[in-house]
Amino acid sequence: MLNKLPIKFTSIAHYVGGFLAALIVLSQPILTILLTALFLVYELNEDWYLTDEAFKDIREYMVGSFVAALVIFATDTVAILLV
Repeated sequence: MLNKLPIKFTSIAHYVGGFLAALIVLSQPILTILLTALFLVYELNEDWYLTDEAFKDIREYMVGSFVAALVIFATDTVAILLV
């Protein structure tokens, strides 16, 4: 049943992880850098040994980060316009 889903749970985890890591930048920028660096090291190491096309996982993480950046930008823009 789970293998018939249109998206894997790991993909969801990558999107959410990237999104949360980007949101953390508002309060702890160093933590965002650390989390992203650890994720990249993990994925590249996994690709080195398993050759599982880690670029797909990294792309999902970055899409989540990009969406979070858009949310941050949009909320800041709305806040500026309302002032």
